[in-house]
Amino acid sequence: IVVMGCMEETKTSQQGVTTTNISFDEINPLLTFKSDRITSPVDIDLIGSDSLAVFDMQLASVQIYNRQGRLLQSFGKKGKGPGEFGRPTGMQVSGDTIYVLDFATFGINEFSRKGEFLRRRSFDGASMGFAQTSVLGAESYLTPANGKNGSLLHLQQSADSSFYFGNAPVEKPGAVDIQQVKQQIQNNEVPSIFKNTVLTAFDDQSYFAFLQAF
Repeated sequence: IVVMGCMEETKTSQQGVTTTNISFDEINPLLTFKSDRITSPVDIDLIGSDSLAVFDMQLASVQIYNRQGRLLQSFGKKGKGPGEFGRPTGMQVSGDTIYVLDFATFGINEFSRKGEFLRRRSFDGASMGFAQTSVLGAESYLTPANGKNGSLLHLQQSADSSFYFGNAPVEKPGAVDIQQVKQQIQNNEVPSIFKNTVLTAFDDQSYFAFLQAF
């Protein structure tokens, strides 16, 4: 994990598309596998202006560091109990809450900034595949639908209120045919199991979904 200092930013426009080019004057390592307690980091997010959270999938833990790279605290472990993870796949910091997505329990685990376990929120795991979840407040989340109901995205606003939207490139595949996947790759085709794969994000006004394959 490195820290980069931005030196210059330029913008160019062509055919209605604006491109931002950023130059960096320095790149400094902040955390390393050798000297820090990191094995398989999959997510990183800022906590306010003075610290950052690193989610390590192999350790099944969230580690909080200050801006100088000093470990402040660590929480979470393998398991299925409160505050534990069976198959953790991602993390997000929103406001004063740290969210960790766990496929083993089909739950979103919520923690305070101090690492205190708050609650586990269940979600519809049947709609998800290679999914990244965006938490949108107290009772809402946005996740890829992977072709379920012919849709690309699934928004659950509460336990009994959800809907699907966006047109998926392909229907949600059933059983995966490995030989077919290999043949599609050999033919320079994108396998169907990847065609609905998206990354999701949001801000105060909009949802964003980046389609990774089509």
